[in-house]
Amino acid sequence: MKAKHIQVGFVIVGVVISCWMVAVGNVRAQEKIQIGTAPQGGTYYAIGAGIAQILNKWGGLQATAQATGGGTQNCRLIDAGEINMATIAAQQLTFAYKGEKPFTKKIDLRVGFYMYEDPFEVVVLDDSPIRSMYDLKGKKVAVGAMGSGVEGKSKAIFGIYGLRYEDFTPRYIGMGEATEALKDGMIDAAVVMGALPTAAIVEISLSKKVRILPIEDEALKKILKECPYLVPFRIPPNTYKNQPDEIGILAENSFIVFSPKMAEDVAYRIVKMTFEHLDYLATVHKSAERYSLKKACAFDVGVPYHPGAIKYFKEAGVWKK
Repeated sequence: MKAKHIQVGFVIVGVVISCWMVAVGNVRAQEKIQIGTAPQGGTYYAIGAGIAQILNKWGGLQATAQATGGGTQNCRLIDAGEINMATIAAQQLTFAYKGEKPFTKKIDLRVGFYMYEDPFEVVVLDDSPIRSMYDLKGKKVAVGAMGSGVEGKSKAIFGIYGLRYEDFTPRYIGMGEATEALKDGMIDAAVVMGALPTAAIVEISLSKKVRILPIEDEALKKILKECPYLVPFRIPPNTYKNQPDEIGILAENSFIVFSPKMAEDVAYRIVKMTFEHLDYLATVHKSAERYSLKKACAFDVGVPYHPGAIKYFKEAGVWKK
C-alpha cells in the first residue's frame, strides 16, 4: 500500500511539473517582440515587418516592427528595454558594444544572425552635374536620419573625401523622405542604404531617371583603411532602371541583434522560424533571397552570439566556433 502511495505521489509530481513546463512554454510563446528597424522606405523596415509577420503566423509570438532612427537608436532602445530585437549594421553594433562614439557607455548586445551586405548608395538625378562625391561640396545632401547608421557612414565616408558637414548642407531625413525630396528638387543628392534592390531607389526610378555615384579606386582604399567595418561591393548591371553598367561602391554587413535579456527559447524560436520561412520573407523583400544559413553565423564582429541562436545553428550543423 505504501509503495502505491509513493507511485501515485510520483505521478502527481510529474503531472505538476509537466503542467508547469507547459505554462512556462505558453508564457514564452506570448512574449512580446518589439523589433527596431529604421525609417520607413528602407530595407530594414521591410525586413523587420516581414520577420514580425513570420513570428506572428508561425512562431507563436506577438511581434511588432517599429520604425526608428536606425542602428544607433536601436542599440540605445535595446539598452533601455524599449525593444528586444533590432536590425543593426556592423559599425553601430561594434561601437555600441565597445562603448565608442557616438555611444557614451558600453551596451550589452547579442548577435542573432547575419543578414546581408548593405550597400552605401549616393543617388542623384540623371541630369545633375554631380558626377563624384567631390562634387557634393556646396550642395544639399540627405545624409540619413539623425543618429542613424546611415548618417554615421555618411559622415565617415564624406570626411575621407575631405567633405565636412560645413562644406555642404546636410539634411537629416530617412530614405523614403530623402528620395521624395530628391524627386521634388528639394535636395541635390540622397544617401540610401539597403539590400539590393533598395526600395527607395526603385520607387524614385519609376518617375525619375537617376544615377548612383561610384566610389573611385583611390578613395576606396582610403575608406577601407579608415573604416574596417566596410567592404567593397559592386551593383550588378540592370539592378535598377536605366543602369546598364556595373557600379563599384561600398557596403556594410547587417545583422539581426537581440537583447541579452531575451530568453534562450525565444531567441531560438525567432532564428528557427526566420530561416524556415525564408521563402515568405523573400515575398516581403527580395534581399531575403540572399540569406544563407551557412553565412548566418560566419561573421565575428567581436559581439557574442545569443545562446538561443547558437542552439539553432548547432542543430542545423553550421556552428563551427
